[in-house]
Amino acid sequence: EQIIQEGRRRGNDPVVRPQQMLCQLVLEHATDLISVLTGDGTYVYANTAHVRVLGYGLPVLYGTSAFQRVHPDDSLLVNREWELLKKQGRAQAILRCQHANGSYRYLDAHAVAATRARGMQVVIISRSVTRSD
Repeated sequence: EQIIQEGRRRGNDPVVRPQQMLCQLVLEHATDLISVLTGDGTYVYANTAHVRVLGYGLPVLYGTSAFQRVHPDDSLLVNREWELLKKQGRAQAILRCQHANGSYRYLDAHAVAATRARGMQVVIISRSVTRSD
């Protein structure tokens, strides 16, 4: 009991720490792309599946707009779903996203919005549905 109390005092909650480690393992080893965007579509997090599926190193994505990688023909769809997301908190679309080599991959993207102290954040889980992957 004393060890648990000392750990909590130092911020090392013995229950929270394993949960954080588990979440990190799941995020970093998931085969689906997991992204966190700000309310304007800026990347604040991208898991390592982005490197495998889209060819982008993670530092390239952070601070950039996810919309800039959407195929121009899918822009209207993405804008419509983004507005739906802001109103209803959820959206889904199959869209083309540009790979680092210039080609496009089809992604089945599911988004959920959450309001935080810093404003809206969006979690998007996407799966490549391109046949060549």
